[in-house]
Amino acid sequence: MTMAEMEKHMKLARALAKRYPIFTLEQIVKFKQEFDEFDLDGSGDIDKYEVMQMFEKFGEKVSSAAPSAASVEESQGHDPHSS
Repeated sequence: MTMAEMEKHMKLARALAKRYPIFTLEQIVKFKQEFDEFDLDGSGDIDKYEVMQMFEKFGEKVSSAAPSAASVEESQGHDPHSS
């Protein structure tokens, strides 16, 4: 990471720490690092493929239909975690 990229990340982390004071600057930096680990293409979003990769990293096999099904439920106002 270049010095300019590091400064950009720290500026963002400081802004987020002000917006969400429940988190420390260190926690926000860690969240961003962990997010970036799964944002494989660097787009700033975690897509279906990246979600599947994340689950596989944790030892879970996920069918290619699972992330799509969760997205459809969420967009229709269903909470997949409620009973």
